[in-house]
Amino acid sequence: NCPLIEEVRLPNSIENLYGFVNCISLTTIKFPNNVEEIGGFDKCNSLTKITIPNSVEEIAAFDYCENLVAVYFESGCEIEMISGFNNCEKLVEFNIPSNTNKLFNFMNFSSIKTITIPKSVEYIDARCFIECLDLEKVIFEENSELKVVNEYCFKGCPKLGEVNYPNDVEIQPYPTF
Repeated sequence: NCPLIEEVRLPNSIENLYGFVNCISLTTIKFPNNVEEIGGFDKCNSLTKITIPNSVEEIAAFDYCENLVAVYFESGCEIEMISGFNNCEKLVEFNIPSNTNKLFNFMNFSSIKTITIPKSVEYIDARCFIECLDLEKVIFEENSELKVVNEYCFKGCPKLGEVNYPNDVEIQPYPTF
């Protein structure tokens, strides 16, 4: 808990970053240029936008950031796994980087209307996009490498019509809706 911190600027020597939960006044984060993992930053309700450096390989962060509207990834981002961003109900800009291969827990992305799944994604976890109330369309890039979509991936997405999965995708073990 750090309710008075408004800005975080960290030295480039940090490679793994975890913490800063419940920093309700935090508006600005300047990530180190060589950070590889980001965790924490949950319930940072004053954050409205963040930019993820291209050095990041994994994210498990930013749950319940009530005012987060946009997440940007620097060009050339080589991120492999994205998790978090649960209950970021105002989030409208979130483009999954092209090298990502695993997606976890984007529950209650209430304002997102379209999600494009890069061709590099091989695995989508159970309940990954559950309760995305405004989600209307899921696009899988051509030549998708998607292998597994786990149970109830798109459950509770009332505006989502048909999802056209790429060929040879395994749905485990229950329906995705």
